[in-house]
Amino acid sequence: MSATLTSSAAVPAKAPESGQPGIRRLFAMEANARIVEFARTTLGRLLIILGFGTLLSLQYSWRYWLPVMLGAAACAYVAEHRMKLVALSTFAVLALDPLWFNSLDAVKGLAKNAGIEHPKAVPFLGYGATLSVFGLATALLALRQRFSDSKLAHRPVLLLLGIFSLLVAAATATTGHVEGIALWALAMTLGAYFWFICYALHDQGSRKPVSVVEHLGLFRPFWGSTSVSFGKGAAYLARFEARTAEELAVTQLKGLKLLLWARVLLYAREAWSTLVHQELGIPWFAEAIAWLTGGRSFSPWTGWASLVLSSVDLALGMAIFSHTIIGSARIAGFRLPRNMWRPLEARSLAEFWNRYYFYFKELLVDFFFYPTFLRCFKRHPRLRLFFATFMAAGVGNALFHFMREIDEVIKHGWYGAVAGYQSYLFYCLVLALGVGISQSRQRKSRPGGSFVRHWVLPCTGVWFFFLVLYVFGHEDRTLSLSERFRFLFFICGGTHER
Repeated sequence: MSATLTSSAAVPAKAPESGQPGIRRLFAMEANARIVEFARTTLGRLLIILGFGTLLSLQYSWRYWLPVMLGAAACAYVAEHRMKLVALSTFAVLALDPLWFNSLDAVKGLAKNAGIEHPKAVPFLGYGATLSVFGLATALLALRQRFSDSKLAHRPVLLLLGIFSLLVAAATATTGHVEGIALWALAMTLGAYFWFICYALHDQGSRKPVSVVEHLGLFRPFWGSTSVSFGKGAAYLARFEARTAEELAVTQLKGLKLLLWARVLLYAREAWSTLVHQELGIPWFAEAIAWLTGGRSFSPWTGWASLVLSSVDLALGMAIFSHTIIGSARIAGFRLPRNMWRPLEARSLAEFWNRYYFYFKELLVDFFFYPTFLRCFKRHPRLRLFFATFMAAGVGNALFHFMREIDEVIKHGWYGAVAGYQSYLFYCLVLALGVGISQSRQRKSRPGGSFVRHWVLPCTGVWFFFLVLYVFGHEDRTLSLSERFRFLFFICGGTHER
């Protein structure tokens, strides 16, 4: 197993040492003994929680930041019941925002076509679907415990994938009927919670299993998440709990600092967006393709600028979002590794994805890389590593996003959904080949040489690959594969003509 795909490779939390640069030492308040001691006092704790709530309130409504702040405070300072309080806080946040994953717009369209136009019909359908998914997860966890030796118990992805496929098939067969609306709502909700359930089923077989309620409390934990679990499951979280008062103080100070950094990046992103797109008139990536296909004249350099600036904007958005989540989890007393950590320093493709979107990479490793690596091509080490990487970065990546966007089938039908997905499939194929080759080559790499050869050239190559791949990975499904190739051809010196 390559070191770049292990969890430890992404753990950035390291106290600055005296030999580190002054600017970094200046902001390392978690390394200052007097500040840490103050953070352990009642006043210090109160200021940390109030500061946390203030930072969240600048970005979110009280319906989100208030329960998150109270939940984090309870989890941090009642450590003996921390996991139970995580569950309670998650349920409170979920009750206020049960449809966090999707507005169910596609289901609204189906309901309207079926003559169901009551404004509360779809939200209540969503609540019912969420309760059904939690009920299904509870039943599966009980079965996992009862039949722990069965083959399906050790293959949560296959088990859930079978259930999800049957649900989507039933929904497709009944589209246009009232029961079809309910089945689609259930399928979309199961898609949102799919990987949380996988982690719960996986952790149920660990040496220290937790209760079903505690597992359910980690289905989109209250500190935030996407369909990717930031903090994985109960077994992983247990490894990162702050065990002592000093550890908790250091963890919270790091969390507060991360939240402040997210705020700074948010202001920088807004200023960046205003300068580049409003003052300089450089289009977003999707706009640039629309200009090209619409026959509007612009230079290839403008196309490159659009591509670079849009990808930087994406990276900034990812950093702001994930820093806020991880910062909140740290305030609650979990020393979680960052989701994004210095991606500009990545010297290989495998290292880049470890630094850029750590928890998504972990999901792919846990449920696609490891199962493949442990079962296939055991007598051929290099092929074994390459194939497992391909299954994770290619197959797992494509499957994750198609399930997450299953509402595209409702909007466009199966043919339209698959056709709109062709660009992302191509993206996954190139990414899987690139990361697979990077993994194989990395095993032979040796540090040394000049700064340019050892750092500048590899880092530049990684980011150039990321830029080119961004053309095909952009999530606007209305852009066809041919339009994206045409844009790439144009900025590389091709003609503007159709």
